[in-house]
Amino acid sequence: MAAFDVITLGDPASGLSATFVPAAGMIGTSLSDDGVELLGLRKGLQAYAEDHKTMGIPLLYPWANRLSGNGYQVGDTAVVLVPGQGGVHTDEYGSPIHGTLAADPGWRVIDQSASELIAELDFGSRPDLLAGFPFPHLLGLAIRLADRTLTIRTTVTPTGAAAVPLCFGFHPYLQLPGVPREE
Repeated sequence: MAAFDVITLGDPASGLSATFVPAAGMIGTSLSDDGVELLGLRKGLQAYAEDHKTMGIPLLYPWANRLSGNGYQVGDTAVVLVPGQGGVHTDEYGSPIHGTLAADPGWRVIDQSASELIAELDFGSRPDLLAGFPFPHLLGLAIRLADRTLTIRTTVTPTGAAAVPLCFGFHPYLQLPGVPREE
């Protein structure tokens, strides 16, 4: 079982805290209000990192949800995806799902404080990622917890001559405290 360094942001005045794991795709693994967990942690971080099981607040990038097949075209650029390579994961029907960054260890923390975390991933330096999304760029996240609000600002900065198409999202697995999921 791998150990991961976590970064917890806090808003002491309100009792709200949020935890993120840079080496596991910058996934949010906790959003807690005075010790009451608001995220569905399901099978946990290890299952997310090893088997891409859903939990917490994952970043879905460079596409959100599912693609209809193992390829796509943006302008003149045709891309063929190979499931199991370059971070491409598929759902039970074989469709690529949730982008290529699930549990990706390539994030670098740029700055952090008690209430803010800034990290980036150099997509353009990674041939494995460029195989599935051939648009070199830096991907940045600025995560801030203040005034009972968790804010995640995402920036995409091209590092080459090509424009970078955008489609991404976050998939927070929120839960009602003390209520079983089936209810």
